[in-house]
Amino acid sequence: MLCYVDLDQFKVINDTCGHVAGDELLRELASMLRNHIRERDTLARLGGDEFGVLMEHCPLNYAERLASTLCDAIGQFRFVWEDKSFGIGASIGLVPITATSGSVTAVLSAADSACYAAKDKGRNRISVFHEADAELDRRQSEMQ
Repeated sequence: MLCYVDLDQFKVINDTCGHVAGDELLRELASMLRNHIRERDTLARLGGDEFGVLMEHCPLNYAERLASTLCDAIGQFRFVWEDKSFGIGASIGLVPITATSGSVTAVLSAADSACYAAKDKGRNRISVFHEADAELDRRQSEMQ
């Protein structure tokens, strides 16, 4: 499974306190996230305010529980910079990785799509990518 985490409200911290503060937030958050994943999982910053967690040998139901734990932990996290305190949130996309998933680019694209679906539903939530949903979306787009 790939868990794609996109931070909500990160730009506010960068704009309010500067990029040094944003970098410190990312370091603190990465450290906190490491405490919530399994030892065999891989946490990486994908760019900007996005993190990925590659979960080996992880069934969907466990991945959803883990993603929910991450989302809750990020929501409870407070970033303090000088005299300011900030709360952030996260939108999370989950995508199963199977023999038919295709390339790394295809998997990342699917995870990004699921993440944007979570944002569209109101942020601070998780969305699971289902190939059938993606196919339905493609067909609707073609018809329009």
